Amino acid sequence: MNLALIVTILPLSYGIVIGQGARTPSDSARQHFINGTSLQIQGNRHAEAILEFQESLEYDSSAICLTAMARSYLELRRLNQAEEHVEHALRIDPRLRDAWEVLSEVMIASGRYDEGIKAYEHILDLEPTNRQLYTLGRLYEPRDARKAISVFKRLAASEQSSSLHLRIADLYKRIRDKDGWLEEIRKAHSLDEDNAEAATAAIQAYTEFGMLPDARAIAYRWLQLYPRSESTLKVWSTFLQSLLADSLLANLFDDDVSAVLKECEHSFAWNGFISMLSGAVALEVKDTRTAGTLFDAAANKVSSNPDYLLQIAMLYRSNDYFLEAIDFLKKWKPTSYKDPRFNLLTAECLIRLEREDAAEDEYRIALAIDSTLIEAWLQIALIHDNRQDFPTAIVSYERALLLDPDNSLANNNYAYSIAVRGGDMQRARDMAWRAVRQYPTNPAYLDTYAWVLYRDGETEKALIYIRKAVESGGSATHYEHLGDILETNGDIDGAVRAWETALARDPERVYLRARIDRYR
Repeated sequence: MNLALIVTILPLSYGIVIGQGARTPSDSARQHFINGTSLQIQGNRHAEAILEFQESLEYDSSAICLTAMARSYLELRRLNQAEEHVEHALRIDPRLRDAWEVLSEVMIASGRYDEGIKAYEHILDLEPTNRQLYTLGRLYEPRDARKAISVFKRLAASEQSSSLHLRIADLYKRIRDKDGWLEEIRKAHSLDEDNAEAATAAIQAYTEFGMLPDARAIAYRWLQLYPRSESTLKVWSTFLQSLLADSLLANLFDDDVSAVLKECEHSFAWNGFISMLSGAVALEVKDTRTAGTLFDAAANKVSSNPDYLLQIAMLYRSNDYFLEAIDFLKKWKPTSYKDPRFNLLTAECLIRLEREDAAEDEYRIALAIDSTLIEAWLQIALIHDNRQDFPTAIVSYERALLLDPDNSLANNNYAYSIAVRGGDMQRARDMAWRAVRQYPTNPAYLDTYAWVLYRDGETEKALIYIRKAVESGGSATHYEHLGDILETNGDIDGAVRAWETALARDPERVYLRARIDRYR
């Protein structure tokens, strides 16, 4: 942590009584000290300041002067001299707050963080200034949140500010003290209701505590007072994102959420981002009509930016509204007719709806726009693989590998296809191994390599890799393959256990019951 180095402006009295008449040694000490502090203030004349302080010490060796000299040595990064002088100052006056502060900064600058904190802690018993309390709290923050809270709360007793209470709130949140967090958030917001940072923090806290009406009240206040300000947009985006983060809360307060969505339709049609966020909230509460209205409002504002349009479609897709996603993509595709991502996302939704023919049409339209789309070639290959139309699948796999011979997914899927239907097993082994070599812990790739080895007659080696697949988070398919390989290797009990696990994970694999019953 870098602490701002602050030049200590020391009392001009310097402990000296100024009298009339001839110049005394004390007068000389005082003048040199004033000269030194003046040079310090200029920021880049610390070497000259040190010379003045040295002259001052010739007449009067004081802890204040030694501390000031240590400060200049610190600024010049001459840490040994800085530490030597400030320790001398503390031997003269162990109650000099500024000396402890300088010593702390010297220690921190030399990498002795814990020692620096201990030095600074001495100030707590010496009537520290608010700045010194704040500095100590910042020193505590990275390592000891509870001590930081204690110091900041002491500071808050004399210096009320929303930013300070927000800092304390963050520390309470860090130690998972929700009550303390909420209390400090409330204090911050009540001190400065027109502070957007305090408002957004309060909204986040209130929604997390299920206090949706309170959060809504803050958002509405900003909308009424500052309808089109950047701060209001920040407050409302935080409000909507908090609702998205807790869909259960949104559904529990459906009347409040409905009112909020209506307000968004009425007050934020001019802003694409808020319209998009509120549309996402509408999907969370299954209000597709309002979502459609809000998303169209957003799309009208961002129609020149395909990324935003695709993001809206992704919101439909991520909530399993595949038909709505397809309709939205078709409606707004003309604004970006040369962007194949619209077709790719449409095809993905069609696949989820088990409309493979229509999906393939979209993939081929995408390839007509950009023939280098490996994703499209792979999906077409997979569609035809599932249909056992291997010639078409092979053409698509080959096109994908021509574009990227090291594509792990293309190598894995093509290798598995060969292992299932038969073919060039040596090539299948090479491709499967290439995928495993790239991602050695990927269970799907490990399973493919094991299955290729198994189909090629290397059952012992296959067992090694299928076990790795299972250990890496195996699926029902992987346990089924483990059972088949164990059966071939003569471990019948192990095979039955593996098939039973596969059936438990995927009850639709009813055919496994016959294999299990064969040995039970």
